[in-house]
Amino acid sequence: MLGEGCEIGFTSEVARSYLRENVGAHHAYVGDSIIDSGVNFGAFSVTTNLRLDKKNIKVTIKEDRVDSGRSKLGAIVGKKAMIGSGGKLMPGCKIDPEGIVMPNEVRK
Repeated sequence: MLGEGCEIGFTSEVARSYLRENVGAHHAYVGDSIIDSGVNFGAFSVTTNLRLDKKNIKVTIKEDRVDSGRSKLGAIVGKKAMIGSGGKLMPGCKIDPEGIVMPNEVRK
């Protein structure tokens, strides 16, 4: 589902994800993710959504790692976060509101 004002650029793919308003994705892949409003995905950034061993993905809630019960889960990205060009968000990764993922950075 795409919110109002989203811009999904040429060669970008959004699959099974929820994007709120004014999200931009430029040559990016966003899969199985929840993206709050005003987030920008730089060129060639990705949300990875599957572990190589295909086990369920764990997410961090407060200080605890919790099994999501899902074998596919991308990222949960807070409002107005910026994902730099080539940024990679590993399965179950959470980015805080106004968080910054630097170009080519990998977040777990």
